[in-house]
Amino acid sequence: MFKLFSNKNDNECPIDPEMRLWMENAFIWLATQFGQDNIASKSMLFPTPDHFPIRYDGSIESLIKTGEIVAQQMEIDFNEINLDVYKPISPARRNTSRNRGLNAARWSLRKSL
Repeated sequence: MFKLFSNKNDNECPIDPEMRLWMENAFIWLATQFGQDNIASKSMLFPTPDHFPIRYDGSIESLIKTGEIVAQQMEIDFNEINLDVYKPISPARRNTSRNRGLNAARWSLRKSL
């Protein structure tokens, strides 16, 4: 009932090794681009109305507003971001290793920092 004597290791990483490696590399890239001290000094953004006071409805307008909030947090000019919007992935392909979740957009900087 309380799992006091369970053999299951709850300390295991809840994501598969491929996704874990991708996330680690993404954090290394962020630290390289923006500086570890700079990142550590930022407050965490959460998907709540306090941090994102917009109604995300899947429209381009709400995507742009979301991007503006993230760009402000990252201290970059939103006009320097390329925003490529994708069509939704079919449910059959959504959970493959290459397509985790519904890819709505890809962001990239127009020039290196």
